[in-house]
Amino acid sequence: MKTNYQHFLDLDVSPYVGEWILIDKQRVIGHSKNILDLKKKIKAVKGTPFIAKIPEEETLIF
Repeated sequence: MKTNYQHFLDLDVSPYVGEWILIDKQRVIGHSKNILDLKKKIKAVKGTPFIAKIPEEETLIF
């Protein structure tokens, strides 16, 4: 069984550029430009969700 992180690595994140995504049970259950908009969904997860910020294309990450 894949973890939420492994699912994230395989995910096409292009629809979520510039947004926060919330993954639980190997599916995206929420996304928003503002992480506070995901607060209720994060609290509703019974396990440990995976949360990531998908950077803009211009962002340089080292």
